[in-house]
Amino acid sequence: MRRDDQGDFKRLGTAIEAVVKRIRSDPVSTLDTTTMSAVFSKWSEIVGEGASAHIRPLRVSNEVLVIAADHPAWATRAKADSARILTKLEAISGKAPRRVEVVVRRG
Repeated sequence: MRRDDQGDFKRLGTAIEAVVKRIRSDPVSTLDTTTMSAVFSKWSEIVGEGASAHIRPLRVSNEVLVIAADHPAWATRAKADSARILTKLEAISGKAPRRVEVVVRRG
């Protein structure tokens, strides 16, 4: 939980709602709340349990899903699976980014 300017505690859901509203009002972002939510809440379902331990979503912006991999080999696999990841995401949420970018971030 986090304090707002008046010192009152905010519920996590309220804070997340505010962030999603800000993202939706961004003219660059054309993805809806369902898609954004699916990326982060259903990641294991999208990429599989084994892969989700090594690759994770960082952000979705300007129709690009940015994924972090913990090793170059997992980055290669994520790149190879990018079309399948986008297809699965679209099946779950009804919409998906246009492409995937993968970066290596150890730790």
